[in-house]
Amino acid sequence: MSDKEGLIPIEEKTIVFYDDELQAARLESGEIFVPVRRLCDNLGLDWSGQRQRINRHPVLKEAVRGVGVITTPRDAKQHGGRQEMLCLPLEMIPGWLFGIPAGRVVEGVRSKLLRYQRECFRVLWDAFKTDILPTPDPALTPPAEGLTPAERALTLAEAVYTMAKQQVTMERWLAQHDGRLDTVEDVAVTAHERLDKAAAVVGYQARRLQRIELSLAGGAAITDAQAAAVSEAVKALAYHLGEEKDKGNPYQRVYSELYRKFRVPSYRALPLENFPAVMDWLTEWWQQVTDDPVPFAAG
Repeated sequence: MSDKEGLIPIEEKTIVFYDDELQAARLESGEIFVPVRRLCDNLGLDWSGQRQRINRHPVLKEAVRGVGVITTPRDAKQHGGRQEMLCLPLEMIPGWLFGIPAGRVVEGVRSKLLRYQRECFRVLWDAFKTDILPTPDPALTPPAEGLTPAERALTLAEAVYTMAKQQVTMERWLAQHDGRLDTVEDVAVTAHERLDKAAAVVGYQARRLQRIELSLAGGAAITDAQAAAVSEAVKALAYHLGEEKDKGNPYQRVYSELYRKFRVPSYRALPLENFPAVMDWLTEWWQQVTDDPVPFAAG
């Protein structure tokens, strides 16, 4: 652990990443830190060895911080609550991950490590970007009903302009850390990796444009109130599932099944028209695991 003073975040998030959970915390300054031990546990890496590697590295050693994050005990030997954990800034995570040679890990871990190297940064950044990037002006996205073809084209152009402004803001935020990233000796960015990153950016922008077009066509995601209803239903269901031993993390179990069944990356991305079906599905699952009255409203 660094001898620097521990930091307390203003926001913490746990993100379901395939079958794992990723944890990250945002400071008041906007910096995002990631507990390294959680990543080691997910990848089956020796925590002691990775900690020593970080402390040996001249750049990672300077960037590491002790951050007080809320932890959930995974077994009887662990304690929950806020604990100071060794964390790296989000922009340093690729450098640390690429410093783990895929050819030196066991076959069962290799594909998982490559997946983390390709996608981990983007998934964590996506979880916090709306808290850092400016909020789009609602005036730029008027209702699609009653628009003439020219008005619809203008609305789409304005939405794309707003999207481009957000992209510039994101690139400036990342550029502030380019110097540190360029000095991480373990990061070997090959031409193939650069193409992968370019493809990821193109795919990301295509998905954002698709959401804009969906909005213009009259489609929409669930409201904040409906998202809260889904969250409360999941929490209630997970509480009962938690009584089943050897079934893993109940919250991850419910969310993973929700994302798989309704083909969404997050419950907040659920189409509005799917809200009744989601609530009915959660209600049916509740009735399968307990005879107690359903504590949430069905769809």
